Amino acid sequence: MPRNGSGTDIPTAGQPVSSGTVIDSTIFNAMVTDVYAEITNSIARDGQSPATANIPMGGFRVTGVADPVGAQDAATKAYADLLASQGVSAAKNRIINGDMRIDQRNSGAAQVFLAQAALAYSVDRWYAYCTSIGVPGDAITGQQIFSTDDYLYRFTGAANITGVGFGQRIEYLNSYDLASTTVTLSATMTITPLTSVAWAAYYANTTNAFGTVATPTRTLISSGAFTVGATDTDVSVSFAVPAGAITGIEILFTIGALTSGTWTVRNVQLESGTAKTAFDKRDVAAELVRCQRHYETGNFSEILPISNGDVIGSFYTSTGFITTKFAVPTITGTSDQGTFNALNIRADNVSLGRSDVVANRFNTGTYVAEIEL
Repeated sequence: MPRNGSGTDIPTAGQPVSSGTVIDSTIFNAMVTDVYAEITNSIARDGQSPATANIPMGGFRVTGVADPVGAQDAATKAYADLLASQGVSAAKNRIINGDMRIDQRNSGAAQVFLAQAALAYSVDRWYAYCTSIGVPGDAITGQQIFSTDDYLYRFTGAANITGVGFGQRIEYLNSYDLASTTVTLSATMTITPLTSVAWAAYYANTTNAFGTVATPTRTLISSGAFTVGATDTDVSVSFAVPAGAITGIEILFTIGALTSGTWTVRNVQLESGTAKTAFDKRDVAAELVRCQRHYETGNFSEILPISNGDVIGSFYTSTGFITTKFAVPTITGTSDQGTFNALNIRADNVSLGRSDVVANRFNTGTYVAEIEL
């Protein structure tokens, strides 16, 4: 059995493994790196065109890997297929940050969601929105809360609010294998004075594109409602996922008029199978990397070349993103020269700026790299 760079044994085609084995995400990502390297090496060795490459991989074939990010996605899918053929799961819970531990945006501070506005991301990977009777300034507050020994996300009611939504959009690479299977959705919630929380599952009409609150581009998989009390209530439901749901899955919880009281959500899990199992509480560092695939903060350095006293461009010289992004991110930040805007960085952190210039000015500051679904 081959080993990856960290010395982890990698299952290969025909290699027996225990049915239902779950591979930790960090190990899985290392395995994908090995498969990705094999794909790119095969392209170079065989003299194939990346756009039309046709490479055998452990009983599967990977085709059309025209760019590094595309090749990485192809490697992920190929390896997930290979593991699935041997009864191995790359992760049990397809929800990221289901226990609300990671909050890069707000660090536990309260966040205001304006009624009738577009959805806004809150604790990592989760978005929220609200509706109202239409009075200007209507809003609801959400906040990550540490309670006893765990985290939860809490919405606090406000006048005129007619509805609240809280959901997560799952990248297709983390959910495509759920198509044509039965899955179970579970969570722990409290709500007062209301007693019902509606749930719905959708798949994107096109890969990873779910649309907006006003104009969604998704297809309903299944929906229903949970009866929830004023103390912790464990809820769960199983439903069939159709064959077409290979483009990404969205889970959405909604409630009615929360004009007072609170609604809390924690330990959300979407897993394969017909029954709820114990919540998959993953290592916080591994979970943070999952979140940083879509949103991360860090420090940057920037070279500003000068010609005749005018800035003629910039070259981003960060030490690199913590993890490869899901797609090309929007990068914004601040420096000692004012607002920093670097839209010339690919998802795999390859700069598309100039490097053949002399540095006349050197800035440092902080950045946010964001690409949400």
